[in-house]
Amino acid sequence: MLGAEFIDTISSWDIQHQVGVEDFADRWNFLFTTGVLIMCTVIVAARQYIVGEPITCFIPSQVSGSTFEDYMENICWVQGTYPLPVDSQFSNTEEFWKSLASKKLMYYQWVPFILGLQTMLFYLPRIVWLALASRRSGADSQALVARAAEAGTSDGEDREKIVHQTAVDLEQLLLLAKRSELSRGALSKLLGAGKRLSSGLTTGYLFVKLLYLANGIGQLYLMQTFLRLGASNHSSVLYGAEILSNIAAGRDWRSTMVFPRVTFCRTEFAIFGGTQRYIAQCALPVNMLNEKIYIFLWFWMAIGLLITALSVPAWLLRVASCRGRSRYVRRHLQLRQEGLADKRLVGEFVDRFLRHDGVFLLKMMQMNVGDLVTGMSLCTCTACGCGSTARGWEASTRSCHWRLDPRFDVAEFIFATLIDQHWSLSW
Repeated sequence: MLGAEFIDTISSWDIQHQVGVEDFADRWNFLFTTGVLIMCTVIVAARQYIVGEPITCFIPSQVSGSTFEDYMENICWVQGTYPLPVDSQFSNTEEFWKSLASKKLMYYQWVPFILGLQTMLFYLPRIVWLALASRRSGADSQALVARAAEAGTSDGEDREKIVHQTAVDLEQLLLLAKRSELSRGALSKLLGAGKRLSSGLTTGYLFVKLLYLANGIGQLYLMQTFLRLGASNHSSVLYGAEILSNIAAGRDWRSTMVFPRVTFCRTEFAIFGGTQRYIAQCALPVNMLNEKIYIFLWFWMAIGLLITALSVPAWLLRVASCRGRSRYVRRHLQLRQEGLADKRLVGEFVDRFLRHDGVFLLKMMQMNVGDLVTGMSLCTCTACGCGSTARGWEASTRSCHWRLDPRFDVAEFIFATLIDQHWSLSW
């Protein structure tokens, strides 16, 4: 019953239609990976605390009392066990067990909690991005892409209305950012170069990209440290591939002592007249599950790290080149026009109005909803419907507000735009 409810909950997540100001690499980290980690956490926690026993111990010298074995198993589960070959020579002396202290296994009790921590760490950059995006542009940046996605699934008049509203939202977003920039003092402008170039949203996104990248690298080292693989001659971050290679070559846990199924536990009991020491041989069936889960997670996170690492330079190339930004806007304008948009006018429009953040939002729209809706929104934003040729487009932009003095009243312009009878904005 619990499993069915969990599956229904996972199925209710609308992952296929998840859109926002993020690309595939971001969704791989904060959406897909967190979902995988949540499922792994539930499976391991259920195996340890609901279904079956996580540890079973055998004591060669039986002590009177029916609850002794249960008590011994609980002690060994809490205190940890030692991975030793069954045929190894060992004694019950204090010196011998102290020499094994560095090999003591303590991770299996904490696997569900560490998986939960990994889940939070993967979602943390997403929280940082939402906070930065809200501070830089308001919550409208997320709603902008979501509304554009609605246009992609609509048709006819509904699509035109949604596309127009998307263009209105984009323009208001950029105009309000411009007014916020103009309202700052000269010293603030001098120090805030990123905001002066209207690249605060873009810079924040690149910063979050680096957070995703650092998190991916840190996750691999976290698993290596947590699983104590360095103490088992598996100090490389490629431990996932090494473990899988050992299994394929027939070298199981008995020779590698990685995720051992059989371990030993030594416990002292205080009795009248002194201390009695007992050694128990324990089976850890939960390590069979842990091994498979962490091999899968290593490959999953390695793939995610590669995707994230490739996305960082890709976004740097997308936003760094001024010529590339103008070329990107011209290409989308040409998709909706018979003639070619004038390079000079497009460059001026990009540099003086769209700037870094405007082009960044357009590229996010393209990634989430495609070229068609993005081109329609951009054409509405530039009022390209006023003229289908380059000359007509130039004539329509000669009186645009973005070509006038940048100190124009933004609030007055937005109000005039909203009451325009054709519901189109001329820049």
